[in-house]
Amino acid sequence: MLQIIQNSSASTLLILVLLTFVALGLGTFFIAKKLFSSLTFVDHTEFGEIFSDALGILFGLILAFVTIGTWQNYNSVSQTVGQEGGAVYGIYTSLDGYPPEIRQQGRKLLRQYMEEVITQEWPKMVKNQNDLPALNTLNEFSRLIHQFKPSNFGELAIQQEMLRLMGNYRTLRNSRVLSAKSFIDPPMFLSLGLGAFCFLFYQCLYSMKSNRLHMFMISLLSISLGLIFFLILIYNNPFMGPSQIDPEDIKLILNYARLNP
Repeated sequence: MLQIIQNSSASTLLILVLLTFVALGLGTFFIAKKLFSSLTFVDHTEFGEIFSDALGILFGLILAFVTIGTWQNYNSVSQTVGQEGGAVYGIYTSLDGYPPEIRQQGRKLLRQYMEEVITQEWPKMVKNQNDLPALNTLNEFSRLIHQFKPSNFGELAIQQEMLRLMGNYRTLRNSRVLSAKSFIDPPMFLSLGLGAFCFLFYQCLYSMKSNRLHMFMISLLSISLGLIFFLILIYNNPFMGPSQIDPEDIKLILNYARLNP
């Protein structure tokens, strides 16, 4: 399933999800009519409608909370990535105040670090894995800065500002790495899937004069549920799928660093 999400475009994934839910809805319809025909609402439809409304409201609230939570988490991670790019830029430009040997070595390490983040760390985040080479390069840069001994108040002010920027950056980096996982765990997906099945099954128990019209209504309901699940799927993991967050901000900083070595 994860491989399908990762390798599919948004339109392809949408079609797959909608077809799956339509098949689920129509399959549930035939199961209900063939195997559970004795449970069909014929005489007490008003009571069935009361329970149907209650079930729909309860399940709808759960879907709404999950969908909004997934979207908010995606936006939060996206903002963190943008702030991380700005923090790297601040660190790179702050090296102007250091002696030439520190500045040149520091910028070289930062360019190497950004290249490793883009080419090695980002692809591994899809699998919720950390990239040790990038972290080691960042630690090497950190040691370079910490070993510098300011000789005047100007250099001391620059050193304090650099340490503050590095502390902020590490916080942003850790937040981004920890966010490289699914917001919704498999048990929650299982619960949502079973909830959708129960909801569709209950709607199939009503008795209508035209089975064709009933199937059409079940199909529309299935498509509506599929659209909601599609949104949850594409925003569930911020670094995977058609809406994955790319390291565009860090790429821009790296291009700037290459032009201003």
